[in-house]
Amino acid sequence: MAGRKTTLVTGMIAKRLIHTKIRLLLSLWLLALGVISGAAASECTESVALAVSIQGQVEVRSAGAVEWKAVQLDDEFCPGDRLRVSANSRAGLYLNNESFLRLGELSSVNFRAPAEDGSTWLDLLEGIAHFISRIRHSFQVDTPYVNASIEGTEFTVQTEQSISRVIVMEGQVRVHNIQGESLLNSGQMAEAIEGQAPMIKAVVNPRDAVQWALYYPPVVDFGGEWNLAENGKKSQQNLHLSLEAYRQGDLTSAFRALAEIESAQRDATLLIYRASLNLMVGRVDTARSDIEQALKRRPQDADALALMSIIATVRNDKREAVKLAEHAVTANPRTASGHLALSYARQAQFRLAQALDAAKQAVKVEADNPLAWSRLAQLQLMFRHVRKASDAARHAVEIDPGVALSQTTLGFAYLIQLKLSSAKQAFERAVVLDQADPMPRLGLGLVLIREGELAEGRQLLETAANLDPGNALLRSYLGKAYYEEKRKEPAAAQFQLAKQLDGQDPTAWFYDAILKQTENRPLEAMDDLQKAIALNDNRAVYRSRLLLDEDQAARGASLARIYDDLGFQRLALKESWKSLAADPGNASAHRFLSDAYAGVPRHEIARVSELLRAQLLQPEIVSPVSPSASEASLLAFEGSGPSIAGFNEYNPLFNRQRLAFLASGVTGSNNTRGAEIAAGAFTNRGMLSVGHFTEKSDGFRENNDSDQTISNLFGQFHITSDLTIQGEVRRREGEFGDLLLHFNPDDNSTSLRRTIDRESYRLGFNYSPDLRQSFLISIIAQELSDETTQSGVLLDTDSDGTQYEAQYNYQGDGFGIVAGAGYLDLDQTVTTSFSFFGMPITNIDETTVKQK
Repeated sequence: MAGRKTTLVTGMIAKRLIHTKIRLLLSLWLLALGVISGAAASECTESVALAVSIQGQVEVRSAGAVEWKAVQLDDEFCPGDRLRVSANSRAGLYLNNESFLRLGELSSVNFRAPAEDGSTWLDLLEGIAHFISRIRHSFQVDTPYVNASIEGTEFTVQTEQSISRVIVMEGQVRVHNIQGESLLNSGQMAEAIEGQAPMIKAVVNPRDAVQWALYYPPVVDFGGEWNLAENGKKSQQNLHLSLEAYRQGDLTSAFRALAEIESAQRDATLLIYRASLNLMVGRVDTARSDIEQALKRRPQDADALALMSIIATVRNDKREAVKLAEHAVTANPRTASGHLALSYARQAQFRLAQALDAAKQAVKVEADNPLAWSRLAQLQLMFRHVRKASDAARHAVEIDPGVALSQTTLGFAYLIQLKLSSAKQAFERAVVLDQADPMPRLGLGLVLIREGELAEGRQLLETAANLDPGNALLRSYLGKAYYEEKRKEPAAAQFQLAKQLDGQDPTAWFYDAILKQTENRPLEAMDDLQKAIALNDNRAVYRSRLLLDEDQAARGASLARIYDDLGFQRLALKESWKSLAADPGNASAHRFLSDAYAGVPRHEIARVSELLRAQLLQPEIVSPVSPSASEASLLAFEGSGPSIAGFNEYNPLFNRQRLAFLASGVTGSNNTRGAEIAAGAFTNRGMLSVGHFTEKSDGFRENNDSDQTISNLFGQFHITSDLTIQGEVRRREGEFGDLLLHFNPDDNSTSLRRTIDRESYRLGFNYSPDLRQSFLISIIAQELSDETTQSGVLLDTDSDGTQYEAQYNYQGDGFGIVAGAGYLDLDQTVTTSFSFFGMPITNIDETTVKQK
């Protein structure tokens, strides 16, 4: 039923969360309230589309009806409904075949019922539409002059007067009419006029076709009052009405009131205001025209120059964006808009420190500007200054709670602090205030994924990417969501699009390398990862662009692993050392080095040490902890079976509440067998993991057998966003013969036997107030019984000790500091027993060690 309201969380898909019977009961209840008509309720049992973004005036007319009704957010549409988008308006829809549709101004579509074969049909009567479809079902879009059939792709369809166009951004589209058909690939366009077959043409930049669908962040604050009284009282009243409507999100009324002002009375400030409104609905050319007129009247207007800079930033023209923003700051350094535009331009160049400085200057020159405070909070989050960011975001909301950017930034501050309920409320408020902003949808998607709702969270990431199809970072994160769902083809497509949109962003290159490594394409993965490192100024690629990744994106899919797979162990070690030189406090780099040491002889202790540092430094564990991961000198066939850690550790951003399991096994000749199993329960604030490892082998020679088990219980929890605590209990029991390999293979002992029984308890703390510094504390207590016998001699070692260690890490610009201290308290008893001419002799050596 057209116009029916749902009770879903903004952006979630009704048919996934409400069963048909429940929706029917809801419809009957609404019918009793007089919200819907009985005839319409009986006609539609399942909707074909859901409104996820409405800007301006969008109307719907039900099948057989005459009256047009206004469309609201979360309204559903039925077969036979006709939707029209007025001037200065845009609409975003989620279709029931898991596709997204954006409609530009003056567009009209008709929804058709799904065909018997399950295919989806849609009529574009006029205007322009942008489609993103990841389905494997038939999907056809009809226009007056050409039809488009697609299967998992992204394209734009436009129809006007006597011509229709189809432009493909990614994938394939079959265009056809009575006169003929053609197959379009990425970067191609087809034109068709009445009575002629479609003609294929090459497109230099297909993304130009979706400029109307992009999102342009606001930089000019219109919170104050302007005085146009010298141009007439009526003009002042109309401007007041327009501003009030704009602040309430009513763009239709804002444009209507503005149109009542005569052109002769439109000064430069009013033209800039109208340009800002036009950018909100994607009318870039019209906005540019208004800005150019404003600059003719005031050539040094900072607001006009700032808007031009934002347009250049969104179009990925980074040099022009910086040039225009700096011009705006020079023209009027006391206006916040120029500094805000400069912060966006600098961020696009990955110069976050300068972007933060520009935002601080914006707040300094206009202390009551909510956009400036919101932007400052955004950038503080990028440096993980959570408290400062939270304070700035709250201050922005206090100044004006009706600014969407303020609510969005506050939502991300809550999300990093793992306050999911508060984050969700802020994001939902931001969606209502600015339905075209993709960032609240990104935030909502991450919240849902964190709560374990991967499919629903991915749908919101799709909505975010559809709302801003030119945003490379959104494409990268959408690709990661597809990868988590094990949908590798759409994931690869998103990474490729992200590379095309912004080839200088290392994010897509890095995650594409992870994808290719899992597909056993190590050479291609190595190329992508090396590209990502080069783009990141030769620093370790593990430092993520979006700090929700908590600096640990590469833990399980490092370049060292790729080199090791290719047989380049020395290169793996070299890359590990380079990563640590770039960032000594990076958890991923330490895990990287630990993995590289796995196959290097006599590096077992170093491997365990690096792994301990990685565990202490990482804000979160994202897979069950392997019991054997922290042990040295395990079985003789180490590296071939159950001792290999799981490969599911690269993406803490998608660390959702769930249960997870790891299991592996190995078997071979000489009664060789082993197994390892680990299970983890993940919550919002932490995780608990339990595991068991066992291995047994008779060996390849006499007295070469081994038999051991390892069990562990591990937990890690966030006390605050800055403080993490973790603890582990581990038990190891083993009995071995002579496992050492000598130059002479026959040079082995037939009497050497060793028995180990060890219990260890570990407690760790990680306090990281910001990205530059961290404080680590490790407390390890151990009880060990180690008996070795050979040729009638027994060496029995019993020890009980506690080790305390602390470390401080600081990473500055071009330098780093690592300082630490340790204290060991060890009580050890060594008993030696042997027989001398039939007489037992025992020697007991008690040692107490206290070492700093």
